[in-house]
Amino acid sequence: MKQKNLAALTLLFLCSLTAFAQNPDNSDPAKLRQEANEFYIKQDWQKSAEAYEKIVKADENNIGMRYRLGVSLLNSGKTAEAQKHLENVFNASPNAVFAFALARAYARSGNKEKTFEIIEQSTALGGIAPETLMGEKDFAFFKSEQR
Repeated sequence: MKQKNLAALTLLFLCSLTAFAQNPDNSDPAKLRQEANEFYIKQDWQKSAEAYEKIVKADENNIGMRYRLGVSLLNSGKTAEAQKHLENVFNASPNAVFAFALARAYARSGNKEKTFEIIEQSTALGGIAPETLMGEKDFAFFKSEQR
């Protein structure tokens, strides 16, 4: 009986360690998400990137938070890092919103071919409005490119 109790206590202890390891600063996930979203809305890109990074580390499959992490990194000037996250979300859930952000990352890195490829793929997903493309400073080269 003592061995069963000891095994149960050990299992309980290990489970609690796992929970703390997933959330090392012991923040409430809902509070952290709210804080990250507030930074995002205020366009405080550095702080929102830091907050979303914590969320994504705890839940790698959270596509929405990974998308916002990518956008925050992109707007912080961390294009290569942003591109990795945006490729991940676009591949996991192809849609025009994710395509637009990924195309911006490719444009900022100077990869016109990948930019055009993603924009063309977005056409099948509902597309990106021409006004949006022409109004985005990252796509200024469109005006001079013939396709």
